Amino acid sequence: MNNLNQIFYLMFAVFALGIALNAYADFHNQKIRSDIKVYWIVAMTLIVISSVSYAIGSFGLPLFLFLGSAFLAYSLLTAGYLFRSISRTLTRQYVVASASLVLLVIALLGYLLAVQAPYLYRLLTVSFMLLALTVWQIWETRQAKKVDPSIHLRFIQYLLFGLIVLIVFRILTATDPKYDGVNYLFEETSAALFVRLTLSASYLLLFFFINNYFYEKLLMGERNALAQLSEKKAELQNTVKENEQIKNLLTERESLIKSLMRSNKTAATGALSASIAHELNQPLGASNLNIQFLKRKLEQGELSADTQKELFAALEIDNNRASSIVRSLRSIFTDEKAAVECANLSALIESILVIVRPEMRAKQIQLELKLPAALHAPVRQTEIQQVILNLVNNAIQSLEGSDQQEKRITIEGSSDVNCMQIAITDNGAGVSPEIQEDLFTILSSAKKTGMGLGLWLCQHIIGRHGGRIWYEDAPQGGARFCIELPQSNF
Repeated sequence: MNNLNQIFYLMFAVFALGIALNAYADFHNQKIRSDIKVYWIVAMTLIVISSVSYAIGSFGLPLFLFLGSAFLAYSLLTAGYLFRSISRTLTRQYVVASASLVLLVIALLGYLLAVQAPYLYRLLTVSFMLLALTVWQIWETRQAKKVDPSIHLRFIQYLLFGLIVLIVFRILTATDPKYDGVNYLFEETSAALFVRLTLSASYLLLFFFINNYFYEKLLMGERNALAQLSEKKAELQNTVKENEQIKNLLTERESLIKSLMRSNKTAATGALSASIAHELNQPLGASNLNIQFLKRKLEQGELSADTQKELFAALEIDNNRASSIVRSLRSIFTDEKAAVECANLSALIESILVIVRPEMRAKQIQLELKLPAALHAPVRQTEIQQVILNLVNNAIQSLEGSDQQEKRITIEGSSDVNCMQIAITDNGAGVSPEIQEDLFTILSSAKKTGMGLGLWLCQHIIGRHGGRIWYEDAPQGGARFCIELPQSNF
């Protein structure tokens, strides 16, 4: 009989050790609450020590049987702490009070063993202690199920009810008259041995279910992690699609802005077309007269060297004058992709004035330039030309209906180490305060004609260059538009 006890308890010890080592290998790096992990490790360690102690005690060493019961009690107590920590916080006072109560029962068991009290008293003491711990565990698992309705907690609760039945049956069998001559645990009858070994195996099964509960939590955690990864993958896919859509929208926006810029250039220069044609007719007409005069002199054979030189010089001047006008127009209307380059804005402004001067003369508008010889900044020349053309054209239209005796447009320029500024001022009626707030808003215009794109495009172009444009009332009355561009690369 002793050999049978030794074999079974050693098997229980090995089985419990296998569960403990496997659990440690699987759980020590997992995201499980540290307090629950500690309770689990302590409970498994105690059940292993308890099984080994019972196996050693089967050799006739009562002290190890006492230690086996003590370690079993504290193992069940620690498992109860684990169940309680699932549903609520486990306080230090609660742990100290419950551990002290179990210690008192174990001390009573030690006293009964020391005074060699009847085996029935010792058996009842251990049984009632295990019964109380099992009832408490049922209560704690019931509370834990409210927080975590796990199927493994349900199985654990069913197993705990089975343990109560086995403990009660063991208490009932202990009152059998056959126990009157039993003084030692391993002197029990075969029926009592069966109940005791079944009870010990059930405790191991309890820890097996607790181990499975942790595996369930890990599996659910991994499923949640996979679900989160799937959601993030879907979000990333949606983000990629959204980025593609945004990219396409930005491309369409740039295409639309380019189209608007072309339309605005056409509108800005369309109003000047008559004056430009008149301006071109002057050098072309003069060239035609000189050619006719040259032909007549050649037919009469009266062309002297001085006259020939004078006529060719006049033709060259008129040709250069017409070419300058055409070149200025071509630079504004070009659709080529503009590149950033360090440009002399004073010369760039002069190229624009070639176009607008005829209309200014026709409308008796004086032009005053206050530009330094060199006003350099890194810009896209065709875009800045359009900004200057828009602002000058707006000033011309503002002065067209003005009552000023001397209509005047002033273009000023200045620079320092960090930036350069250009200001275009007219002495017209200016801009009313209620319009100034939306002055640079697209499709907003105070003029009777036009598309309301000019100032918005000016702001867009200057913003692309890392600069800014704003309006202010001129000190002597009228409108003043200021442009600021950085000297460094943008």
